[in-house]
Amino acid sequence: MERIEVKSSALRAIAYDPATQTLEVVFPPTRSGVCVVWRYEPVPQSLVDQMLAEGASVGTVFHRAIKTSPLIEARRVGEEPA
Repeated sequence: MERIEVKSSALRAIAYDPATQTLEVVFPPTRSGVCVVWRYEPVPQSLVDQMLAEGASVGTVFHRAIKTSPLIEARRVGEEPA
């Protein structure tokens, strides 16, 4: 998956694989200076499109439609330097 940086204070970058409906999210650095990476699935393409729509708040769409959804599984996959 190819990551793209997003303009958001809540998220740093995202990557999406439509074949598996997997969304990878890189969060901004923690106090310890690392970025935590999570994967969410299944995430429909329509939700990713909403996140990236012009004028949309990436963080708001993510939190309301993806992070809090009982239908989407979240899994922490690692950390990386800021």
